[in-house]
Amino acid sequence: MDEISVLGESERETYGVYHLQGKLLNVKKAIKDKINKNRELQNIKTAIGWKLKHVMIMTDQDEDGAHIKGLLIHFFHRSWP
Repeated sequence: MDEISVLGESERETYGVYHLQGKLLNVKKAIKDKINKNRELQNIKTAIGWKLKHVMIMTDQDEDGAHIKGLLIHFFHRSWP
């Protein structure tokens, strides 16, 4: 299923859905050059439009989901302090 299809026509003006591909790079331990070359992280920045206002993180309710949520929060904090 196309990820954007979960949204109604009017919702697409305000909301977007981005499907992560696996676990994210841990930016806490990564050098800036490695972060800037990471395609998944750059895709997230592009999808958000480089402006972080409100983000809803939806993951599985298992350890992997919790880990991915933590990696995303740390990435947002480092990118938009």
